[in-house]
Amino acid sequence: CDFEVRVLGNNQRHSVQCVLVINIFNEKIFILIWLWFTLLFVASTLDMLYWFSISMFHRDRFRFVLRHLELTSDPDKPELFRKEKRKQVEHFLRTYLKVDGVLVLRMIALHAGVMFCTEITDALWKRYLSQHPENLIDDDSSLITFARWV
Repeated sequence: CDFEVRVLGNNQRHSVQCVLVINIFNEKIFILIWLWFTLLFVASTLDMLYWFSISMFHRDRFRFVLRHLELTSDPDKPELFRKEKRKQVEHFLRTYLKVDGVLVLRMIALHAGVMFCTEITDALWKRYLSQHPENLIDDDSSLITFARWV
C-alpha cells in the first residue's frame, strides 16, 4: 500500500505491506484445518496398522472363527468341534474366508454384535460345507443333511 504523509509542508511517500483483517482470520482458520487433517491422518494410519496387525496373524484369525463356530455347535460338547474339525476350519480360513473375510467378520462383531457375527459365520460355514462336501466328517451331523438338502 502506498500512501503519503504530509509533514511540515512536505509530502513523504511511504510503501508498506497491507494487512487485511480478513487475511488474518483466514490464516488462523487454515492453520486449524491443517492441524485437524494432520490429526485425522495420524489416527487413520494408527487404526489401519491396528486392523492390519489383527488380520495378519493366522492363529488369532483361527481362534476368532473357531470361537464363533463353537457357539453354533452343541453346547454340551464345544471341544468336539475343536478336535475333529481343526483341518476343516483351517481350510475354511485359507480358501473361503481368507484375510479379508475374517476382517469383515471382526468388524461385524465389533459393530453389530457377537451373536450376529456368529450367525453369519455359521451361515458361511454351512455354505462352505455345501460347496465342499468332501470336508464333511460325521454322517449323522445336521450339516450333512443341510449340505445334501442344498
